[in-house]
Amino acid sequence: MTATFIEDVQVYWINHASVKLDGSKRIYIDPFSDTFTKKYDKADIIIATHPHFDHFDPKAIKELSNDECVLVAKKGCDIGQFDFEARIINPDEKHFVKGVSIKSIHAYNDKRFRNPGEPFHPRGEGMGVVIEMDGTKIYHSGDTDMIGEMKALEKEEIDVALLPIGGTYTMDIKEAVEAVKTIKPHTVIPIHYNMLSNTEADPKEFKRKVESTTDTNVIILEPDS
Repeated sequence: MTATFIEDVQVYWINHASVKLDGSKRIYIDPFSDTFTKKYDKADIIIATHPHFDHFDPKAIKELSNDECVLVAKKGCDIGQFDFEARIINPDEKHFVKGVSIKSIHAYNDKRFRNPGEPFHPRGEGMGVVIEMDGTKIYHSGDTDMIGEMKALEKEEIDVALLPIGGTYTMDIKEAVEAVKTIKPHTVIPIHYNMLSNTEADPKEFKRKVESTTDTNVIILEPDS
């Protein structure tokens, strides 16, 4: 299946880190043109977790937006190029957009490096988000390793966590399982794997490891692209 309902919110994994949430509002997180093989309905809200091309893609954002859309992006994203409302959000901030709560959480690498001492995603460059819509809490981690800041997410009582498992640039399966144990979401959906090179992972292995060691349910979605 390409989508699942979590309470009253329908969650689609488009591919890579791109996710669509359909509830009282339509939200796209990290839309990336290379994942699109069809036209999508316009967004109420678009979220960009960091400036990398596969997460902040102006072409995709323009394709999905209209005059009523609101873009919420991490500092470092060039939001001045859009002719609709766009705002910057930083870690530990919470914004309310069209009745939706968007809370920014740190996301970074402390184990994966481009060069010695140069992480792929330095602390402060990126974010994850906790979105509350229609009484449902969704956590999209952004590009990150398993980091200490995730410990605070247990008290958020996350309904569904969208976690990368592809390794190289983000958590791999082993770390993502540890993240699940830390966050304790009701459900987890793996993302950010098997599209870009060096992100190959088996979601069934992730599901087995999570469900054999935690009370969290794993839903594996097929790409909706």
